[in-house]
Amino acid sequence: MAAIRHLSRPPITEALVDFRVSLPGAFKPEAFTSLRDTIKYRYPNMEEMRRFEAQIQIELGKSVAAQQETTGLLGYRFRSEDGKDVAQFRTDGFTYNRLEPYTSWEEVRPEAMRLWQLFLEKTAAARVDRLALRYINRLTLPPRGNLQEHLDMLPPVFKGAPSVLAEYLVQVSSVDVGTGDRANVTSALVGGGVTLLDIEVSNTGTTGVTAQEIDPVLGRLHTMKNEIFFGTITEQTAERYQ
Repeated sequence: MAAIRHLSRPPITEALVDFRVSLPGAFKPEAFTSLRDTIKYRYPNMEEMRRFEAQIQIELGKSVAAQQETTGLLGYRFRSEDGKDVAQFRTDGFTYNRLEPYTSWEEVRPEAMRLWQLFLEKTAAARVDRLALRYINRLTLPPRGNLQEHLDMLPPVFKGAPSVLAEYLVQVSSVDVGTGDRANVTSALVGGGVTLLDIEVSNTGTTGVTAQEIDPVLGRLHTMKNEIFFGTITEQTAERYQ
């Protein structure tokens, strides 16, 4: 396990803060278009987000038939000029995405909350059904190194299998029965010394919509995310991104 601290070159390819809500059926996603003038100084590019449904029919002895249709407008996606910051305003919630290079939680959290307040002003959402953080990490490790030197959490080794690990995929979901906080962690060795570590932490307990109500949950989830990340890697790996 590595010591928890700020890394100046974190291996994060994408981080997101996600709010899921239930809005009245009468709410129209077109209401989000007025946000363009409000946030265009930072998010000048706007595009529609639409729902898609696909049907696949499989019959013995026949080719697979697939149909896809657009079922309606879900919301709008606003992008920064460089494409690194993305704000999704949808009828089922709001998501703020930060693509690499990641900055810091001290910058990501305030921006997510600032945009969330705009979502509230447009929708008058009464509660948050699910609050989540997701961090996707791409760890580049020496391709011929000993994996134990770099990862503190290793996949199981099956007796009788060859000794050289080529690829692996491990997915673990766990829950804190006291808080209801959940962690979904995926670790995968994809070759070339690249290990993907996808950490999603969430809470599905109903919560209020104000910063005073949301911040404690976000803080708790962020702490859990850090404990998982630094608990998965060794100090030697952490130093590579220091």
